[in-house]
Amino acid sequence: MIKSWVKKHIVAIAIAVLSALLGVVYWLPAQASWFIGQRLAKALGFLAHGALIFLPVFIPRLDELPGLGVAVLALLGLMIGLAIEFLWKHGWPGKATVILSVLLNAAFGLFFVLATDVLVGRPYAECERMVSQTNGVRIVAYPEIGFLPGGHFFFLATRDSGESWQQIMDFRHDDPVDPPCENIRSRGADQY
Repeated sequence: MIKSWVKKHIVAIAIAVLSALLGVVYWLPAQASWFIGQRLAKALGFLAHGALIFLPVFIPRLDELPGLGVAVLALLGLMIGLAIEFLWKHGWPGKATVILSVLLNAAFGLFFVLATDVLVGRPYAECERMVSQTNGVRIVAYPEIGFLPGGHFFFLATRDSGESWQQIMDFRHDDPVDPPCENIRSRGADQY
């Protein structure tokens, strides 16, 4: 019974899985090691789920509870997928409705991608400062692409003379300014 239902509603299930993946990518913290790929996945998710982007506005706790957000997106994706399947089976008016809805949704998502800090380019600045023989800080700055471009900065630390780097923080600035490497000071053996 379940197997036949899954086979019958494969499109709806695929949309539900895509919606859940959008939720996972949306709530994952930014990571310097795959930031460009992470933002491209987020942009693709926004294109596919244009109207759902404002979901956290209507369900405020969604931003605070990532697991709930992923579940809600998966459930909404399944409902949307079932609606698409239903409309598609009902001739050209249903098919036209689906096509128009998908195009409007993608246009809304594209506007959101271009109007926000979703897309980023290759790092435009990177600097490194060793504060002792073994400890150092590296700052990597990514430019944002869109109507209001800014910069996204990652701070990485090393405790083994640069053999490995670990992300310690990141932040977004409204302007793509140069990284503040000259402001890095040592406060002691393990603090910057």
